[in-house]
Amino acid sequence: MRAFHDVHIHNYLSTCSGDNGATVESFRSLMQNEVLKSYSDDIPVSIAHPFQPVGSFPLRDKMVSLISDQTFGKLFTLAASRGIGLELNGATNSPEVFRMFGIAKECGCKFTLGSDMHARGEMSKVFGADHCTDYLGLTEDDMMNFTRG
Repeated sequence: MRAFHDVHIHNYLSTCSGDNGATVESFRSLMQNEVLKSYSDDIPVSIAHPFQPVGSFPLRDKMVSLISDQTFGKLFTLAASRGIGLELNGATNSPEVFRMFGIAKECGCKFTLGSDMHARGEMSKVFGADHCTDYLGLTEDDMMNFTRG
């Protein structure tokens, strides 16, 4: 049974991550979507938990580890050029996620803070994002314009 589980997890990861994985292609196609771009010209657009498909949180760090710095660089340069931000929340606190968002910062991406709230009472999770903002040394200039004080 354990071997089946390991194969299943490996197959899931191989379809979701890596430089040609579905997660990378999904992000790329989202950044190239002209409708989304037209929205981001008029209203703030920020992507919640990038490279973490819904329901995949236990696998997030492994999935992110499979994506190269170069691939992240290309994708985040595209996001920055389109004015599309990235959300930081209370779950953005692991070395792999710090690596990913560090590359995003180097590429000129702007950030928002969120709670990734899915139930009443989870709004306080927004305060957990400080681990990532501190680690990356984010300043007000790294935030999307609409979030600045």
